[in-house]
Order: sequence, then structure tokens, then C-alpha cells
Amino acid sequence: MKDYDVASNIATKSSSTSKFLGEDDDRSGSTFVREILSALEGHDAVTKYLWAKQNMEKSIWAKLIKGTEPPTRCYVDYEKHLDRLCSTIRKLYDNDDAIAKAEVKFVTCRQGNSESLARYVKRLESIVTELHFMGIRTYEYILKRRLYDGLNSDYLREKVDKELSDPKVSYEKFVSYLSNFERRRLGREQRQKLYDEIVNSRLRSNDKTAKPATSKVHTL
Repeated sequence: MKDYDVASNIATKSSSTSKFLGEDDDRSGSTFVREILSALEGHDAVTKYLWAKQNMEKSIWAKLIKGTEPPTRCYVDYEKHLDRLCSTIRKLYDNDDAIAKAEVKFVTCRQGNSESLARYVKRLESIVTELHFMGIRTYEYILKRRLYDGLNSDYLREKVDKELSDPKVSYEKFVSYLSNFERRRLGREQRQKLYDEIVNSRLRSNDKTAKPATSKVHTL
């Protein structure tokens, strides 16, 4: 295959943030499979297969491909091997331990002190997606409740307190309410910050231009 070296080069340069460690990894098998398939979106099976090899511990890779013939240098064969690899990863690492880890991540998920609402929502939803791929369903109210409890803003919780228990308010609508209130809050904070900067700037300017007071001596 003439493009093999190109694919290998792309896979090497497009490294993951951390190598997959199998049983010792916080990610489930399904989560890592999603990384394999999405990290090089638009590329062929050859590149994705080589990326997977590049981004997991050697002992884990050896365990996954044990007993299989290495793929021949043709696209169709790599597609078969990639499918087999992904199936094996899910089979070995979508176990009770992986489910338990994901469930703990869900119930302890909280917004960081400097984390934006959007990033917090995305992080929570990624955990729910991970559970979904392992066959665990998260009910909408539970998801709303976890999002609500994990907020670091009392202001936001007060604003959506009624919507939390309203079954007519979907999770998507709940997030929309939160996002709107958050934009207003940030807007007020930014306007107040700008106002304070203007006032302080004027005070400093007045201090520089003010003339020192002089005292007059009166003689009798």
C-alpha cells in the first residue's frame, strides 16, 4: 500500500492526550473506541488502526491483537481489523468496573471554580454518553438534578429552581434556561467591571491634575 507511510506519519503526529491503559484507565472501552473513530475523522481505517496502536500501552495492544494475523497492506483488510479491534476493546473494557467508575464520575461531577457553564455541561454529557454506550440509561430528571446540584453558582440554582422539578421542562430546555441566565449574569459583571475601571481611571486622572493647596500668611 503506497499510502501506508503517510497514514503512519499522520497517526504518529495526531497523538492522544494520554495512552489507553486498559483496566487501569479511567476511560471505558467504548469511550476509547469513540476516541479512535473521532480523533482522525475523515481518514481511512488504516490511519485509525495505526492511531489506536500508537495511543495505547504496548502490553494492552499485544493483549488486544493476540492470536490475530497482522493486517495485509490493503484497505479492506484494515477495515476488518479495525472493526475487530474496536469490538475487542468494548468486550474487555466495558465491564462492571468501568461502569462503576463512570457512575462515580457522574454522581461526583461538579462545576470547577473557574470552569464555564458550557464546559461543565459538556463534561457532564460526555459521562452520560459513556454510560449510554455501556448500556446504562440516565433518566432526564436525574441528569437535570446532577447538573443543578453541581453548579457553583447559587444565583443560577435560584433562577431554575422551579424548572428543575417541572416535568414539562426537558433537559435541553433546562440547559437553555441556565445558559440565558448565565449570559445575563456575566453581562452584568462585565458592565460593572467596565464601570469600575472608568471610575478608577477618572479618580487617578483627577489626582494627577489637582494642584496642592497653598496657605496664606496674614499679618497684622
